[in-house]
Amino acid sequence: MNSGRVATILQDYDKHHNLYQSFTDAMSALAEKLLRAQSLKFHAITSRTKSRDSLEKKLNKPESRHGKLADVTDLSGVRIITYFHDDVDRMARVLEREFLIDEGNSVDKRRRLDADRFGYLSLHYVVLFSSSRADLSEYRGFRGMKCEIQVRSILQHAWAEIEHDLGYKTEQEIPRDVRRRFSRVAGLLEVGDTEFVAIRDQLNEYKAVVQRTLADGSATIPIDGASLDTYFRTDSAAMALDARLAGILGAQVIEGITYNHILTVSFPRFGIDSIARLRSALEGHAGIMANYVRVAHGRGFYGDMRVVAHGYSGLVLCYVLAARNRSAAEVVDWLTLVGVGGADDRPATAQAMVQMYSEAAAEHHS
Repeated sequence: MNSGRVATILQDYDKHHNLYQSFTDAMSALAEKLLRAQSLKFHAITSRTKSRDSLEKKLNKPESRHGKLADVTDLSGVRIITYFHDDVDRMARVLEREFLIDEGNSVDKRRRLDADRFGYLSLHYVVLFSSSRADLSEYRGFRGMKCEIQVRSILQHAWAEIEHDLGYKTEQEIPRDVRRRFSRVAGLLEVGDTEFVAIRDQLNEYKAVVQRTLADGSATIPIDGASLDTYFRTDSAAMALDARLAGILGAQVIEGITYNHILTVSFPRFGIDSIARLRSALEGHAGIMANYVRVAHGRGFYGDMRVVAHGYSGLVLCYVLAARNRSAAEVVDWLTLVGVGGADDRPATAQAMVQMYSEAAAEHHS
């Protein structure tokens, strides 16, 4: 391509750069909105508008066939990074449904990689708005503009970023003695992607088994993160107790946060090694737990707590059981075990917990 043509395209780029930046922002926000609407989880969504220097380098490559600015299909770019490699296809279906796909400029690199070759596996779609979406006022100025959307798993992303940092884009560029190591790493990452999917599926099946077991009336299930999560989200008595305690605080029970890191460490200390024993402990201490929360709330111990999560009753149970012997030293040991507070703060916190427990117990037995 002659220098005059490059200069013309760059001048056009300078004139429309702000428009492309706005288009990039709009595409990134829309992609996130669409994925969240489908409850598809992702690690990150990033975006960029190609810089002038990057565009100039692209135009000056020998293989460049760009005659005008509109021929450059990656001026706006959005990257979606998933947790699992099978989520790439799920997100691809959303993109195919919501946008027009420029098939000639899109490429699924996962399909182009030979089984015995190294490389990162990524899906690249060049998309543009459909007529109906382009008719909307917020997108009307972007009619006909194209954006490259890349979708890859977090491990695929790690490979691509490290490979890019090392400066090698093709196998032929890599010194022969290093190629075998590249291939081994690529294989490990692919195995890792597959194993993470298998682990996720196994955990989901385990949670389903726990839920069925609980529904059948059996609770001889060991305590672990998955069983606690399932129990507190599905057991009607546990959910009712969560709501009762949250109501004392004027708080709402929400999804998202978890206390499992504290509960799984604490319960064995208190002799709770199964869902059956947890259920019994919650039933047996429900009254004093409610009193404890009421006393603590009255003292401003929790601050202005507006939300709690499923399993909050389990957390309160730990506080009550830690303080039941009215020993500040035992409470300090427990606070240290679960990493609550700093070393200087724990003695005062322990004393307050013992006092609040004493008041709650006195009220409960009066």
